[in-house]
Amino acid sequence: MRRFVSSLSAALLFVAMALVLFQPYPARTARAADINERCSACLQRTEAHYERCQAQFGFDTRCDEQFNRDIVNCYRQFCEQ
Repeated sequence: MRRFVSSLSAALLFVAMALVLFQPYPARTARAADINERCSACLQRTEAHYERCQAQFGFDTRCDEQFNRDIVNCYRQFCEQ
């Protein structure tokens, strides 16, 4: 009986350790406020870049094309998450 109890104790200890060690890692979820802040910041940077481009080159199509690419990148990376 003593051998049975010690084997059972060892098996229970092994199972408990396995459950603790091989538990799936809790994924950190992004808060909605973080995503909205990143989206707003990206859009503000894009707008500032567009205004600097217009100040330098005037109303040129290359500024418009770059602005469109930047807006698409902002939405792809931050706003549509």
